[in-house]
Amino acid sequence: MSTVSSVDYGRHFCRYCSPLEPEPTGVPALLPDLNTIDAVLFDVYGTLVISSSGDVGTIMEDSAGDTFRSMVLREMDLLIPEDVPVDGLVKEEILKDHRQKKAGGTHHPEVEIRSIWKRVLRKIFADISSAQVSALAEEVALLHELSRNRVWPMPGSRELLELLRGRFRIGVVSNAQFYTPLMMKHFFGDSFSVFEDKLCIWSYCEDMAKPDPALFKKALANLGGKYLAHPSRVLYVGNDMLNDIAAASSLGMRTLLFAGDRRSLRMRNSDPRVSHIQPDGIVKDFDQMAKILGIGE
Repeated sequence: MSTVSSVDYGRHFCRYCSPLEPEPTGVPALLPDLNTIDAVLFDVYGTLVISSSGDVGTIMEDSAGDTFRSMVLREMDLLIPEDVPVDGLVKEEILKDHRQKKAGGTHHPEVEIRSIWKRVLRKIFADISSAQVSALAEEVALLHELSRNRVWPMPGSRELLELLRGRFRIGVVSNAQFYTPLMMKHFFGDSFSVFEDKLCIWSYCEDMAKPDPALFKKALANLGGKYLAHPSRVLYVGNDMLNDIAAASSLGMRTLLFAGDRRSLRMRNSDPRVSHIQPDGIVKDFDQMAKILGIGE
């Protein structure tokens, strides 16, 4: 059993991430003029990055358990018994964490997945030491995500980021885990530097998830007083009508629904919370987004 704490993220991303193509959604584009925008905030999964499961940290039935076990054995020399219901244990700990945070007043709680896996590993291996748990949890968490959620850059995402560079202030408001910014750095390389650190709001760092408006409020506050006074100068781009469009528009931000991939598009047509919500625009690719911002051909 390996206890090496230095994880080779790049190797794992190279080995377990392979090209994906977006699947058409059939949603018509809506291309307004958004030339009064000077800050752009993005969602990640389903927007900048194709996500085979549609979102980060999706817990499914244990159908991918054999793949996950073989990955952990290959990469870490760690044998997880076949009769262990891995996803069941993970889900149990996540729900426990959510209940505790909701009891404390957090309406949309988020977990720190490494803490979840520390508890799960202690359940699987009764004799594991605290040092081993700390060393193993991060890599196991990453491999578990990669076994269940294939990811790949959305076509045109890097090119769009370079078009935005120097013209707009750029950030992220995303449901995410520790591996999300690492994955983005791997995919986008130097283009990742367009994102301002203080404008990258990751749910796992805040103990809360979208659609909690507090995440968007923090981004506005970090943008500065001008944007708190005039949030309509900020554009938020995401693929989920509730988590992205409704949450951002509730604070006065302009919104753009990214309808580029069927797997992750969340229209939520039957959800009364979004029945009165309309995005300012709808794009099916990033060429369309560049055009309505006045920076494309």
